[in-house]
Amino acid sequence: MRLVLLFLLYSNFLSGQLGIDNFLATKLHEPNVANVVEEYDGGYILGGKYSDDVLGRWDVLFAKYDHSGNLISRKVLTSDTTGLVSSSNKFIRDSTGFMMIGYYRRDTKFVKYDPYLDTIYVNSSIYTPNYNIVGTEGIDNESSDSLYLIGYPYETTDNEVMIMRIVGSDTLIHREHNPNDTWQSAKSFNRNSRGDLIIHCGETDPSEVSDYARRNYVSIYDKDLNLKFKGIDEGEFDYLANLSGSTIDSYDHTITTGWFCNFLNNSWIDYICYPSLARYKPDGRLDWIRQFGYNIENRHQYGKWESVIESKEKDGYIVVGGVVDETEFQGDTLRGRAAIAKISYEGDSLWTKTYTFRTIGHSISERFTDVILSKDGHYIVCGTSASYDREDTSDGPWHNSFLLILDDNGNYDPDFVSTLDVSAGNELSVYPNPVRDKLVIGQSQDVKTKSKIFDIWGRKVDGFDLLNSHHHQIIDVSTYQSGQYFIVCKSETGEKSTTSFVVD
Repeated sequence: MRLVLLFLLYSNFLSGQLGIDNFLATKLHEPNVANVVEEYDGGYILGGKYSDDVLGRWDVLFAKYDHSGNLISRKVLTSDTTGLVSSSNKFIRDSTGFMMIGYYRRDTKFVKYDPYLDTIYVNSSIYTPNYNIVGTEGIDNESSDSLYLIGYPYETTDNEVMIMRIVGSDTLIHREHNPNDTWQSAKSFNRNSRGDLIIHCGETDPSEVSDYARRNYVSIYDKDLNLKFKGIDEGEFDYLANLSGSTIDSYDHTITTGWFCNFLNNSWIDYICYPSLARYKPDGRLDWIRQFGYNIENRHQYGKWESVIESKEKDGYIVVGGVVDETEFQGDTLRGRAAIAKISYEGDSLWTKTYTFRTIGHSISERFTDVILSKDGHYIVCGTSASYDREDTSDGPWHNSFLLILDDNGNYDPDFVSTLDVSAGNELSVYPNPVRDKLVIGQSQDVKTKSKIFDIWGRKVDGFDLLNSHHHQIIDVSTYQSGQYFIVCKSETGEKSTTSFVVD
């Protein structure tokens, strides 16, 4: 079986600088998608999937970074076939490594990466027909002698919430079946301070097309899978669609992410999506639902929150995902932005920062998929940049993955900022300066600004838009010739700004 090697872009930043690294494959049409990031004592582990064009399937992907964000190692599963790779933003963790879930034919497989030995392998498998479950997300037991798995039925018309406990060779399965003619599924789960399993579930009525065709609720089980609370029986549910990440805060509240869909003309095709969050009380009852961030109106569903954690200051939540502003539609062109935001415990929006990584492409969708708080107090985020201009491959494969290290306010590398205020009003910021690899560009005003990069001879080498003061454009200058360059910007209000940077 052929091993497809990945081309490594290594970040040689200044000493102490926070890092960013893009995944690029040897073949430009081979995508890779980041789903989850977690810290270990040597740095950070990123997990996701990689599309092997030679083998014709998705493989499990692991990448290892040091604490400065430099890529150390990348491993792709090549000894076994996974086919369908879980998109969960949670690892299953034990003392020797990290596991993700894959599924192929009739096996649910636990693919493990050992960062100390730098090895990837299938740790164990579940023969699906024996238990009628396809696993989608797992969580390890506190005592590390067992693990729990949620999933959906194998080859059946029934749609059930399925939970499996595995202790050695002993298994226990619970099926949460709804007698109504609806589809049910287990979306994500956590463990509260009492050791109970908090399962976030979804129910869809396929016969109904409305704002309320989807309902989500919390079910609470003890460690032996005895049901303690089922929110849908109590009328405690939200209407978020496409549920993604969830977490338990210090007060045992459950917070879930997704979007709210407002269906137009009673149609599954026309709708408006609102990036949203829901919070449930410790007893499983709904506390609040909040729609915040940039609303979008499109048929591609780019705008949603993907992952959530409690903030560093324990005064709210940090959420990450993607947003699209309606003003960004220009004909058939759509540009989604990766976003990180902070909200209070009451659900009030405190700040939002957005990032753009690509400047080439007919339709670009960029989003953060997971966020953690590192031991040294930074927010570590991973994400994916998708460019749907398949004819232009000069900007890498159509799916790129990335890792960023951000400060308390969602800013990238604030210690290496170089600013030059040339005009009265709009101040440009570029950092690091000098730069070798990735250049971050921002502005001080909340206006859309057309920007161009020129070399010292006056030749244009790149162009991009700065959307507002919360938006950052990251430019890959690794292919630029060494020397001085100039950024010339003109805002919608006619103000001009100029600054320079040096490629080392």
